[in-house]
Amino acid sequence: MSASDPRPDLVLVIARSLGRAARAIGRFTVETVAGWGLRTALPAPRAESPAPTLRSQERDDALRLPWSDGRGFPGELADFGVLLEVLRLAPGDSVVEIGTGGAGWRSHFLNLYGCPTVTIDLDPGALDTTRVLFRRHPGTRWDLDPRFVSSDGRRLPLPDGSCSRVFLPTGLPDAPPAEVLAELCRITETGGRVVCHLPARRGTTGLESFAREAQRAGFTATTVVPVARGAAEVPALGLRRLLRGRGLLAFWRGFTASLLAAHVVVLSKGVFVPTTRRPGQLAGRLEVAPRREGDEPLWLEATTGTVASLHCRLHNLGDTRWLGGEPTASAPGTTRVTLRLGHAQAPIERMVPWHGLALPRNLDPGERLDVEIELPELPEPGDYRLGLGLEAVGLGAFGPECPGIELRLQVR
Repeated sequence: MSASDPRPDLVLVIARSLGRAARAIGRFTVETVAGWGLRTALPAPRAESPAPTLRSQERDDALRLPWSDGRGFPGELADFGVLLEVLRLAPGDSVVEIGTGGAGWRSHFLNLYGCPTVTIDLDPGALDTTRVLFRRHPGTRWDLDPRFVSSDGRRLPLPDGSCSRVFLPTGLPDAPPAEVLAELCRITETGGRVVCHLPARRGTTGLESFAREAQRAGFTATTVVPVARGAAEVPALGLRRLLRGRGLLAFWRGFTASLLAAHVVVLSKGVFVPTTRRPGQLAGRLEVAPRREGDEPLWLEATTGTVASLHCRLHNLGDTRWLGGEPTASAPGTTRVTLRLGHAQAPIERMVPWHGLALPRNLDPGERLDVEIELPELPEPGDYRLGLGLEAVGLGAFGPECPGIELRLQVR
């Protein structure tokens, strides 16, 4: 600016500056209001999936149990095996698990084993995780109708006497023991069993108190399984000396210390009777009245084109209930009378399965049962060997204490 140029009006300069500031403020205000309106009117954009939270990580770990428990895996399997053994469990038995401890992998294991299961837990999240576990596994037996039930620990929402096997892998719920034991006894059928892990309570004194509470609740017997966590190893070269008593005291001290840390307790309601799902002693006798007096082997005469039948008497001489009933003819443990057929001159190993008949009802130890067997279409005329025996579905033929018998079938 030269000296001859007129000086700008100060007022005009200030006005122009204020005008530019006002336009900037106005533009900022309009854009802010417009942006707020658009965000209100339009749906929020979908955010990217967040990183896994602690809860989702816990669920993933629970779904991989017991394998995700690197340190406790062997012990978990050992404890579970003990529970299964003392439950005297077999495919087809209904089982209730109370308190899964995260995810019901034990219930799912038993589902794969062939047992109808009911999983009960106080934590709805644990039940949801258990459902996910069942859904994810392609081998889940949905035909066994697995159930997932929520409970408050005091009241078990199951009908009276509806359970044959109950187990509590993580111990009793946090409720008065008398109430819990009364509920367990209520839902357990006569002859059923309840198995639980029980932390040591003042040594054997607390266990004896628990046994008395169980008796007052209605259980007929309380027993302890003498299994210690972490089996002691004995040198092979020293085993003979140990069996003779040398070093037995030191071994016994370690064993009892582990045994008293926690108990595996079995509550029995009534008398447990083994069945052909998981038998005890299978002993019995089959009898067929001879059609010709004094003939050996027994004879059975029939004519082609006619209906023939065979009368057989069964006698249960063991301690195991033989399960019967046509509605469960294909269920594990169902007892069947089996017939094998072969030509009279053929060796016994050439006889082939010919017919089978499920017992019409259960046969308890000491009982007898008469069975009328209607034979299928008879073969061509000739002499045949007909073998009779007993078998249980999924178990196979009875052993030597229940021998089969052989007849001579003469078809005319």
